[in-house]
Amino acid sequence: MQSTINYRWLLSVMLMAAVMLLSPAGEVAAADDYLSILEAEAADTGNTATPAAAPARKPLQPGKHLTPDLGFREFEEELRQRFAGTHLLYMKLSAADRRAAWKSYLDDNALASLRENIVALMSSG
Repeated sequence: MQSTINYRWLLSVMLMAAVMLLSPAGEVAAADDYLSILEAEAADTGNTATPAAAPARKPLQPGKHLTPDLGFREFEEELRQRFAGTHLLYMKLSAADRRAAWKSYLDDNALASLRENIVALMSSG
């Protein structure tokens, strides 16, 4: 009888320890990683964008615009490679909302506009 009680007590202590180890502390680390990605993306001022072909668009500023007039797949690839934080949010959208974000990018290739559009699509869905 005593060994059964000790076994149950030990089992409950181990279960509580496992729950504590797997609780939100791991989420905080993931949130920190996400924040680091966004901060690095915001600090990116490298001139990797190409000039806009259409004169109606605003002039490109380094690091603040996506390459203009990309096809859907190329748009997703550039977003993944250059703007990982924004890509993470983008991937949470449905397939239809991803297409809508791409179409929005075709009208305005500014990163800030794309981010606003993604957030709006996330909140509407």
